[in-house]
Amino acid sequence: MLNGYFLPEYTTVGIQAYTLHQDDAVYSDPDLYRPDRWLTSDEEHLKKMNRSFWAFGSGQRGCIAEHLAWLEMKIALFEVYSTFRTEVASGFEEWEMRIDDQISSIVPVGRRCMLVFKSWDESHEKF
Repeated sequence: MLNGYFLPEYTTVGIQAYTLHQDDAVYSDPDLYRPDRWLTSDEEHLKKMNRSFWAFGSGQRGCIAEHLAWLEMKIALFEVYSTFRTEVASGFEEWEMRIDDQISSIVPVGRRCMLVFKSWDESHEKF
């Protein structure tokens, strides 16, 4: 029995990362783009989020380039945000960033994310 459902022996059960990430107890407002959710001072909740994060899969079907992808994302973010600050572009609608489940990947419904890149003020101290 799995959550009240009978599954015969040797049944293969699969799940999508998208579905796992919909638990409101772990990720409040899971369909909203809120990268600041990872900046919480609540260590227990942060541990819970990290344990539940499954964007790259796992096991024999896991992404073999996960570590390379993480490194590339960190370098890209550092380079962009140490040079620029971003603002949401005018005319960009909130509905466009709602999640559209694509089974193996997730994309925004509007199929775009429009940002304006601006140089940091002279008064802002970079890293």
